[in-house]
Amino acid sequence: MIKVGQIYKHKYSPMKICITYVDDNEIRLVRQDGKTYSKLTELDVDLWWELIVEYGTWNEAVSSKEFKSEENI
Repeated sequence: MIKVGQIYKHKYSPMKICITYVDDNEIRLVRQDGKTYSKLTELDVDLWWELIVEYGTWNEAVSSKEFKSEENI
C-alpha cells in the first residue's frame, strides 16, 4: 500500500522519489531534483519503483539520508 512518507528507487535507474500525497485517484511525489508530479497510479509505482524506506511524514522523508543520497540503496 502506497503511503505518504515512503521513498522509492526506480528499478532501472538511480532516480528516487518521495510520496507526498495519496488519495483514491491521485498520487503526488517529489523527485530528488525537486520536480513534482501528480496523477501517478499505484500500478505505475508497482511496475517501476521499489520501496526502500518509510517515514511518518513526507517532510521527514525528503530530509532523510536515503533520499538525499545519490547511492542506489
